[in-house]
Amino acid sequence: MRNEDTNKAPSRRFGLLFGAAAVALAGAGAANAQQQTAATPTPVAATEDDVVVVTGSRIRRDATTAPQPLIQLGREAIINSGEANVVDYLADLPALQASFVAEDTVGGSLGTGGLSLLDLRNFGPGKTLVLVDGRRHVGSAYFASSAVDIDTIPRLLIENVEVITGGSSAVYGADAVVGVVNFLLRKDFEGAEFDASLAQINQDGQLNGRFSALIGDNFLDDRLNVYLSAEYENNEEVTQQDIDWIKQDRVLLQNDLDPAAPNNNDGVTDVVLGQGYGRIDRSRGGTLTLAHTLQPSALNDPDIPVTPCAVTAADPFNGNCFIADPGFSYTFNNAGIGRALNFGTGRASAGAGRNNVQNSPDARPLIDFLPVTRLPSTENIRIQSGFNFEVTPWLTAFAEAKYVRD
Repeated sequence: MRNEDTNKAPSRRFGLLFGAAAVALAGAGAANAQQQTAATPTPVAATEDDVVVVTGSRIRRDATTAPQPLIQLGREAIINSGEANVVDYLADLPALQASFVAEDTVGGSLGTGGLSLLDLRNFGPGKTLVLVDGRRHVGSAYFASSAVDIDTIPRLLIENVEVITGGSSAVYGADAVVGVVNFLLRKDFEGAEFDASLAQINQDGQLNGRFSALIGDNFLDDRLNVYLSAEYENNEEVTQQDIDWIKQDRVLLQNDLDPAAPNNNDGVTDVVLGQGYGRIDRSRGGTLTLAHTLQPSALNDPDIPVTPCAVTAADPFNGNCFIADPGFSYTFNNAGIGRALNFGTGRASAGAGRNNVQNSPDARPLIDFLPVTRLPSTENIRIQSGFNFEVTPWLTAFAEAKYVRD
């Protein structure tokens, strides 16, 4: 035992001198050094914060210790939500409530209908950077921006979604000025997984159907993972005529105009909610109005203002001369024969135009002047395949191939 202590003494002294503290405490003596080295260090219990997971080129942190506001969403939460697609689930987050679901892009520019785009804090999809495994994803056709159609990311491949709600332009560039949404995909899936849903998206019976499949396997001692994902989705069209409350043609009507000061409140409700109204100035057979001066109401109840027909050389088609009014407005049947417009049983009580009338066979329903489609009819096919190969513990090779038809 004496020989063993003698042999160990140099190593103990070397270990003491190796630390910076040993140089500063040179006068402490060999006895203190031996006591310090002889003491067995107490092991420190590992915590979750000691685990570092690298995603792409960025270090992922726990949401409670992240230096920026971070929201993390798991795969199970997305699947169990019952939402028809991922963007509907993400749009429930307060920071993403301005996101574009499919019905929001109907009636916009050519090629943008049916897109699903994330929008942080209502700054626009072009200011929200969408990443997949920390890498940029191919953009959609939304006004030539880099905005990503979320529906092109395979639903079953999603492992987690991280939402950074703070500006990240210093790290990612100007398109991350509002924040970043990073989709982390599964890297070692093995087996087969299927998911299907059938949802009624409107009370008139229109349906949304989706079938998703994912197969994968690991090879070479789990260093190589190969996967194939496929998804088919079909949405039936929902029009204005399919939504009951829109078909009711409700509108706010000008019911009264208050007289001028000092008696500018006559106690009569100025605006009322009407139902079943249509536009008389745009009848289906066309509207012809003869030039005339609209007669105003009494001065003590000026609901209808003075609208003189003042035709001049500079203004030969003065709008005041052609306000639809009984006795001056006509329509035509299919044979081109004219007749007086039927103004129905009710009309806005105040204002000059008063083009909204009730129960008129000649008036066009207000629904005709709204976008025809609320939810487009779509048939989507999405296929993605790829592999992840661990060349070394520090180097991973990957490849992806994707086909999307929306």
